[in-house]
Amino acid sequence: MDDGKKVDIADVARGCLYGGAIGDTLGYPVEFFSYERIKAVYGEGGITSLRLSDGKALVSDDTQMTLFTVEALALFADGKGSIEECGVAAYADWLATQRKGRPVPGNTPLAERAAMYVCRAPGNTCLSALESGVTGTVDKPINGSKGCGGVMRVAPCGVAAKLLGGANGAAVAAAKLAAITHGHPLGWLSAAQLAYIVARAAQGERDIRRAVTDSAAALEKTFGGGRHVKRQNELTLAACDLAGRDMPDERAIASLGQGWVGEEALAIAVYCALKYEREPVKALIAAVNHSGDSDSTGAIAGNILGAFRGMGAWRAEDVDALDLKEEIGMEAKKLAGISA
Repeated sequence: MDDGKKVDIADVARGCLYGGAIGDTLGYPVEFFSYERIKAVYGEGGITSLRLSDGKALVSDDTQMTLFTVEALALFADGKGSIEECGVAAYADWLATQRKGRPVPGNTPLAERAAMYVCRAPGNTCLSALESGVTGTVDKPINGSKGCGGVMRVAPCGVAAKLLGGANGAAVAAAKLAAITHGHPLGWLSAAQLAYIVARAAQGERDIRRAVTDSAAALEKTFGGGRHVKRQNELTLAACDLAGRDMPDERAIASLGQGWVGEEALAIAVYCALKYEREPVKALIAAVNHSGDSDSTGAIAGNILGAFRGMGAWRAEDVDALDLKEEIGMEAKKLAGISA
């Protein structure tokens, strides 16, 4: 697993968070577009560069919630409660950013940042679950949703694997954080699998395919071999197979789904990350140009590639364009600190 070199956890953290944000930003303008409409608006190659608004590329709720996941992990590291309790506290602050017009006192330092207080197409399931006052858990689901709002925010758990007891511990923590809002097993199993994959990068693994295939066995060991685990693994391993085939991306991605639900979003991201692992920007372009949840699939692909390849995977001009560049940098530093 370890190639003998010391892991630069700061580079893993920065690569993962900035990569997720770039993928999110690239896909955000076309999140609700069909593939045909994307091509009609942006040309046959689809959307290939960040769209700027007032000189900045806008992130969506995916990046916002990911940053608040870092805050949840920081609360946990400080002994402020269980991972679920810390998640509820941090996501309550995120909810405030979607409902309030300016910073209000919260549970985390991130709640003090004015730049976070903007509504960027938040998921209805996340909003309704957090507003309900009920905390969903793996054992007591709050709803039957398997939407990708659970998986798209938990990559920081993988970076913080050391804090959480290793890759399996990261997977369990991610499942618990996702289950706060998404009750269907595939809503939190996909989150667990993503965290495990990213955790392997934090542990020194450089082979993305190995990390993905190992995650299937880890999922069965940790969560059992039930039908939902089998479905999660079936789709993720299908993505691995497709990445090795000579097939147009549009067709391969369509066979995996549209990414609106957790297992499909992760599978699409895995496919793109594996097929274009030596060309990370091209991977993100593939991950967002389809008829589905483009910002989430782009974000997850960016999380994976950034964790494994570090900041060297990303163009400086793309990082500089992000509207939350400063906040992402702050949270990446915090994540690295609690993950070392």
